[in-house]
Amino acid sequence: MVRFLRGFAAMFMFLCGFSLVNPATAQDFVSKDWELRLTGPGSGFQHTGEGVALMFRPHLVSKTEWTGGTLSFNWEPSKLPEKADDGRVYGDHLVVFLASDGAFREERSYEVKTGIAVRFDSATGDMSVVTAVDGVSFETVKAVKGTGPIEGPHDVKIMDKEGVIIVSIDGSYFISTSVPKESRKGTKWGFYNREPVGNGRNISILKKIVYTP
Repeated sequence: MVRFLRGFAAMFMFLCGFSLVNPATAQDFVSKDWELRLTGPGSGFQHTGEGVALMFRPHLVSKTEWTGGTLSFNWEPSKLPEKADDGRVYGDHLVVFLASDGAFREERSYEVKTGIAVRFDSATGDMSVVTAVDGVSFETVKAVKGTGPIEGPHDVKIMDKEGVIIVSIDGSYFISTSVPKESRKGTKWGFYNREPVGNGRNISILKKIVYTP
């Protein structure tokens, strides 16, 4: 099964224009510092040698506990598709979840049930900090409208200091907001991206992931 997923992901990446280096199985990578959970149809993962590529909402969960601090990484979303039949562009969404107990919805949208989530929309450039509510929905703490698509690789930093979440991209600060203490439900953290929707490819390439408590 893993071999099939690896081959499927590699072929999908090739068709989408991504070049992979030194591919490894999910087990090779995940056994070190991460746990991988595949979700719905097409959900996949590829180790690129320098980082990881997430496709169609796999959950990449760190084995290091989240205790606040700074998380930095390089993010490259997949190339934006043409407009769908409804006139919308369905770009990839990257979600970074923090302070969760690690529970996820088992059906679409496969989102985290608890904790804090930082969202990035590559089609619009919108960013937000939300908290999980009742295991189904989210409450927006702070949202910032983007000025245009997020394309190419970017350096992202998320700081969690004394109850305040600060988000920056390429050194520019976009969000600074306090988060209710009761929204923190655990010490799990990690990444997932958008499930299949519209005609989007929905792939996020992550590199240089560094967490400093």
